[in-house]
Amino acid sequence: MKTYFAFLAILLSVLSYGQTTENNLIGIWQQTEYHGNDGANDYITPINNGIILTFKPEGIVEQNGILGTYTASIFEESISRKLTLIFNNSQTSYLYDVTGNKLIISSLSCKEGCADVYQKVEVKKP
Repeated sequence: MKTYFAFLAILLSVLSYGQTTENNLIGIWQQTEYHGNDGANDYITPINNGIILTFKPEGIVEQNGILGTYTASIFEESISRKLTLIFNNSQTSYLYDVTGNKLIISSLSCKEGCADVYQKVEVKKP
């Protein structure tokens, strides 16, 4: 019986984690930095007027006026989060993390610690 409850607790935790990850994305994000590595050194490049991503409920994303879709999931049974974006029938997947008002997106193919950093844009209500 204890095993059943432990399994149920883990299952509910995983399911709620997936919902939480997608909910954390909802909103407007603007790219502010690029983190990279030239093979010897890490570097950060500030970006002014960067890409704007708007994540909406129901898996809709907008990038600088272009509509697409997204899915957020747990990557290969780990704690990493996977973000898949589809624009104009072209699909790209990333690892991502949301911490407070910062979204970090890394290419799955990047081996040198590269990442785009986005800040959440607060929309002022009239």
